[in-house]
Amino acid sequence: MNLYRHIAHSYALFRSYPPAVPLSVLSVLLSGIATLSEGVGIVFILPFLQKLLHGRAGTLTIPIPQAQAVENWINAVSEGSQLFVIGALIVVSIALREALAYGAGLLKLLISMRIADVFRARLHEVFVSAELSLSSRYPHGHFQNFLYTEANRLRQLATQLVSLAETVAIGATLVGLMALISSRLIGVVIVLLIVIGLPLTRLFRWVHRTGAGRV
Repeated sequence: MNLYRHIAHSYALFRSYPPAVPLSVLSVLLSGIATLSEGVGIVFILPFLQKLLHGRAGTLTIPIPQAQAVENWINAVSEGSQLFVIGALIVVSIALREALAYGAGLLKLLISMRIADVFRARLHEVFVSAELSLSSRYPHGHFQNFLYTEANRLRQLATQLVSLAETVAIGATLVGLMALISSRLIGVVIVLLIVIGLPLTRLFRWVHRTGAGRV
């Protein structure tokens, strides 16, 4: 029930600014594609190193069985141009990753600022229409500070929610890349996550309980 309530509240937050939902989806997609582009660049590092170590006569291999067509295409390129082609592919993949990540960051900033503006305008309308007896109870500048603080908190919350969705998309993309490279690699990563994650989870819970007890 708590999870459902949190999801409902988060959806209501983004619905306050109608373009926020599609823009958030676009930001998540850009993050996933950016991670995929980074993975492509990493995959091409192996044939790049093979070319450097074995020279022109070396046969290039890509550690993804599904990329056989790409491997055949690279091997079909003239031996003198293979190193340049692979290096260009790595540079393009990195540049694409940075451009997509930058675009996702701009969208996330736009979403959070627009949501904060919407709630700031709503709070301002409430304060303006409030009775004079209510405003006279608080010192000068109290409502202005309240407007800034609460809107800033909502902006941070929107940023964190989009970042969480992006993290899920990035994790799914990485798992997909690992599945393409080797199914055993996923098993190793899962074991490492369990071994490392369980102690960290207990540590975070202890820190949370300790911090909550001192507040």
